Amino acid sequence: MASVETYELTGLCLGGTVRYRITAPPKLMVYCHCTHCRAASGSSFATNVLVAPDDFAIVAGDDALGTFESRPGKLRQFCTRCGSPVYN
Repeated sequence: MASVETYELTGLCLGGTVRYRITAPPKLMVYCHCTHCRAASGSSFATNVLVAPDDFAIVAGDDALGTFESRPGKLRQFCTRCGSPVYN
């Protein structure tokens, strides 16, 4: 019988309040240097991964998530306690 491999990546905000789980490998990873990503990350670029919505879950701290609309239709979720960007 063949074994079934599982994938799990977990992460958290800087303060540890918001925690998430990704249950499938990302479909894409990019380094973005656009003005919005630089401002959101506070750096010269942001590392972004694309995952299917069904493969991503907030497992703790969803009550600490805040939303910022950085441009029409572009919603960015962040931890309201430490300010860490979480997803968009």
